[in-house]
Amino acid sequence: MQSITAGEPIDQPPEWAILERQCLELLSDAVDPTWETYYPDGELVWPTDGGGTDDAYECFSNLPLVYLLGGHEQALTAAIEHWEHVTTRFARDGPGDAHTDIVDEYFATHDWMHMGEGNQLFYHICLAAPDHQRFRERAVRFADLYLDPHYDNWDPDSGLIRAPNTGSDGPTDRTNPEDETDTHTWGYADWKDPYHLPFTDIEGIESVEDLRDPAAAARMGEAVVERWRGDTAVNLAVTSLLANAYLLTGEEKYRKWILDYVDRWADATAENDGILPDNIGLATGTGEHTGGKWYGNYYGWTWPHGWLILGDSLLTAIENVGLVAGDPEHGAKMARTTIDALVEAGIERDGVLHVPFKHGDRGTFEYEPLNPNRVLRDADGAVLWRDGWFEIQPMQAAHPVHLYQMTGAPADRARADRLLEGRTPQPIQAGGKDAGGNEGPWYEFISGNRPTYPVDIFRHTITHVATMLDLARGRQCNYVPEDDEFLNRDSPFDVEGLIQCILGGPMPLYNGGLLRSRMRPFDPDRKRPGLPIDVAALVSEITPTQTTIELVNIGARKRTVALQAGTFGEHVFDDVHYDIRINGRRQRRTATVDGSVLSVTLPGATAARLECGTRRFASQPTYDAPWDD
Repeated sequence: MQSITAGEPIDQPPEWAILERQCLELLSDAVDPTWETYYPDGELVWPTDGGGTDDAYECFSNLPLVYLLGGHEQALTAAIEHWEHVTTRFARDGPGDAHTDIVDEYFATHDWMHMGEGNQLFYHICLAAPDHQRFRERAVRFADLYLDPHYDNWDPDSGLIRAPNTGSDGPTDRTNPEDETDTHTWGYADWKDPYHLPFTDIEGIESVEDLRDPAAAARMGEAVVERWRGDTAVNLAVTSLLANAYLLTGEEKYRKWILDYVDRWADATAENDGILPDNIGLATGTGEHTGGKWYGNYYGWTWPHGWLILGDSLLTAIENVGLVAGDPEHGAKMARTTIDALVEAGIERDGVLHVPFKHGDRGTFEYEPLNPNRVLRDADGAVLWRDGWFEIQPMQAAHPVHLYQMTGAPADRARADRLLEGRTPQPIQAGGKDAGGNEGPWYEFISGNRPTYPVDIFRHTITHVATMLDLARGRQCNYVPEDDEFLNRDSPFDVEGLIQCILGGPMPLYNGGLLRSRMRPFDPDRKRPGLPIDVAALVSEITPTQTTIELVNIGARKRTVALQAGTFGEHVFDDVHYDIRINGRRQRRTATVDGSVLSVTLPGATAARLECGTRRFASQPTYDAPWDD
């Protein structure tokens, strides 16, 4: 491990550094009051009808990241306790009618939209505590669900996953795993209203309201059973489960599985004029169960979310295959051509490009989508349908930003610029389930166009955490939530700004992505991940070949921080340029690292700016800490 001493004396720490340390302390201190409200008597407060297993896991999925960034160890301990509690509780009680039980500590049979969400807590624990033996064993066992023929989730002949729903109990084509009959009724439910219909070619069904008729519900059910089969594109999120095991063990079988599986979908995409299909049949390929159409599978282009979820699954797979291949271009074409197809089908309104999120057959589209004010309408006020594409709206920043941060390619930066054009400056927002959604403002910052972003996002974080803590304290000990997403909305553990500024990366893609970043700090004195006491860090510039980080020691004692190139040590530092002050004079120094870790000692009350030449994907990725053999 190359070591340097850097830093110049400062009279006053920069505002961002003070706020960053306040964020870390506030998030750490938030554990106790949160647990007092939502874990009274050691039991998680949860809806009386059971709710969804994935929602129970994901409500505290950011907790391991608080510890990973330098927060108190209590955050990691609470995260592990939460995972153990949910796993035991839902195996015992079952999570209600809409979801599946836990069998052998894993989802029995579920789709990869929900499993991707639910697994994020597990992935983050494995990253934050890679030496935890029980989680290491689980990571291998869970990944082997897609390798071991005993579970039958994977078809080695076709190189595909057998069904839209898989897990520790094996695959099923049924959308309701509790339905053991050959028939299936797909009837009305109010939650289906904003998603419209999965198929518009079923006789007598033009709206979700029509499904109130039992005969119509039976006809739709027959179509669902027939068409929602084979491999579906949302299953690409399974690559994180395999990558997680690979990063812990280094075993080639996991790496090869990811390469082979993503390549299989890349071939199908190339055969479909560059658009990711949402279905591949095991026998004859794309369209086998959908009448020859490349759309129409479960969690696909037509129903329920379209690109919103497919984009997460696709970009997650691109990040995972590029990581294990050591080549960010491996698989990237599949994402580029799909995004380009959306751009080509897009419509510019008021200087902002609107792109379609869904594709389906012609029908009646008089419904209110999830984001009614964002979606374009036709002359009659219905959701605009054009050449098969509909729900046309501005693309969320996460997908083009993740693609560019993965590849570093100028063309991918141009894609991000085009998709975000006309939306600058973007407001900082509270975000969704992961308290994220600020990839756009952060992209402006690393592009050199928003210098105040670190201060702005840290102030936002402090306000958001304080608001959620006030909400928790105001709830009575007998609080009974109305739905199973209340803690996704009300959890105080907002880490997006810290991830972006300390690590130089976006939040993980929500439906199952792993944490990706340019830099990751460790505390070598305490032998743990995260920033040392009193140290603040800001990744302020990112290019394909260089990462610039500002380090500040706001305390009086010297501190040492080990900087790792990439979340998993997958990058390599070349020459690192920095300044020191000797006898009152500033001197420029260069350290040749040629490795994945640089140790930096900061005297008390000093700041340093390190310009780190970076060779991306030049080292084998691993969860191991820098001091591990």
